[in-house]
Amino acid sequence: MKESKTGISGKSCAAIALAAALAAALAFPQAALASNQTFANVHYLISTGEKAKEVKGRLVLTDDSIQVHGYRGGGVVQEIRYADVKAATYSKSKHPRWKSGLITAAALGVFAIPIFFMKGKKHWLTVQAEGEHAALRLSKKNYSLILAAFESKAGVGIERIVE
Repeated sequence: MKESKTGISGKSCAAIALAAALAAALAFPQAALASNQTFANVHYLISTGEKAKEVKGRLVLTDDSIQVHGYRGGGVVQEIRYADVKAATYSKSKHPRWKSGLITAAALGVFAIPIFFMKGKKHWLTVQAEGEHAALRLSKKNYSLILAAFESKAGVGIERIVE
């Protein structure tokens, strides 16, 4: 093995780098254990009286819940614990799809209003929990990463519906 001008071989440099990375992980365990995944360009539907509005936000998958954060305020707009998730549905369609009977007809009526004006098929993730749900429009750039991360963290399979 050839030594560099400093007298340290290539294998020694690699060992030193590995030791430094391990020391950093031990010194800052919260950084090594932080496993929140944040995804930008997620739109969520919110009810505003008799109408629904699509709002841009971020999706954060924590160790125990799915959170929707607003873009401007940055705060948590909605949070659903993985333990409470009853079903999750992905669809590529003009409007979000879900299993029939899980969401009331009133909610369907509210969410159907702005959908009539959308063009083309979009990527939707609908998460249903006891008494609440989240309808999210995902970006075409990262929808597959979001679906895989959600299934992994929540331990819930996503039903896929493609029109």
